[in-house]
Amino acid sequence: MVWRTSDDRDVAVGESGGRVVSETVTASAAGILIVVYNCAVDATVLRQALDDVFDQALVYHGFTDYMRDYEVIVYATADPRTGIPPAYLRYLFRYCVEATCRTTVAPPTWRESLDDRLVDHETGVDLDGYVWGVKWHCLYPGAQVVDGSPGAQRWAGAVGIEFHEVRIETNAHALTLIFSDLQVSELPPGYSPFVTEDVEPTAAPAVEAHGPLPSGTPNV
Repeated sequence: MVWRTSDDRDVAVGESGGRVVSETVTASAAGILIVVYNCAVDATVLRQALDDVFDQALVYHGFTDYMRDYEVIVYATADPRTGIPPAYLRYLFRYCVEATCRTTVAPPTWRESLDDRLVDHETGVDLDGYVWGVKWHCLYPGAQVVDGSPGAQRWAGAVGIEFHEVRIETNAHALTLIFSDLQVSELPPGYSPFVTEDVEPTAAPAVEAHGPLPSGTPNV
């Protein structure tokens, strides 16, 4: 849950079965209250967290470098009259077991958008087609929680913790995630989702990680 507040205060962001599903932390310098959930997030709290970034700018999404959690990075702005500065917010969907993405750009637009000059704003701004080089998507129609998701229920039964399904749609991507928990935080300047290092990757674990997926889960 993201509150835009200028003061440090205690906020209960939601309850599930009579228990608060998050802890309060102090407000950031940009006025974003950073909340870290300590258990599987309540669906009502999840909806409000997603509604907080409706129609904002999605600037990046993908798995983290350890490839368990999925991050969605949003550039959030408020009405200038509030005096609240814009901020980059990281929505970290933890224990993400399924992530699918498809384009929402129509085939006729794709046909006009194959020129590599369109991936750079300066060279593509005056061309016909989708200018990929703007490097952001509008979070509209936005995100929604899938109530009674069969996929989330299958994973919950297989793993033993609560899962949720969320669908996030922009003007260029439609993203579907199945995950258990959510963390929202403000990103510091210079954050990078992945940095190359001059070392070899760590050796794979000896434990066999592969096995049958929950019944009904599509193999991709």
